[in-house]
Amino acid sequence: MTLQLDFFKRVSKPREIRMSFVDAGWNVRGESVAWFECHQCGLKSGMIRCEPEDRADGPPCVKCNKKRAAR
Repeated sequence: MTLQLDFFKRVSKPREIRMSFVDAGWNVRGESVAWFECHQCGLKSGMIRCEPEDRADGPPCVKCNKKRAAR
């Protein structure tokens, strides 16, 4: 039995760690604001002019993704 290496197999990049939606509201200027929190590191962040589709995904966690890139 021979083992054949697959040189053309695509290597997938690691999944990006994203923050979870916590709360939404309005600021003084009447802009939609949303708050997000990372469940792995506890980082809390806000986003101004946040659309509903932005809330579903959540922004990538800067702290966790920086740690993963340094590895």
